Amino acid sequence: MHDNAVRLGRHFGLKNQTGRDPLNAAALAKGHHQSDAETYRGLGDHTDAKERGRFRELFYIQTDKGEGITGPLVDLAIKKYHPKQAILEVQTAQKKVG
Repeated sequence: MHDNAVRLGRHFGLKNQTGRDPLNAAALAKGHHQSDAETYRGLGDHTDAKERGRFRELFYIQTDKGEGITGPLVDLAIKKYHPKQAILEVQTAQKKVG
């Protein structure tokens, strides 16, 4: 995002939203993937690489329009993260095979 002033402005503009939670904690708490454990409490509850990757997707998607974080946006970000991660795993496996 740092190379795109518009996206960067939209990202840092989240903090300027008035009248509501800029990160939309309620929507984040409902964000789940089918591969998550039943005890998973939603996006933002952990700090592992998977969670950071999901947030990266969310923040990147949010900067397309800059309208804030919504439930459908959280769902889309989570769904976009997993196929990208799978592709990286395939590439790593292919390197091992040669």
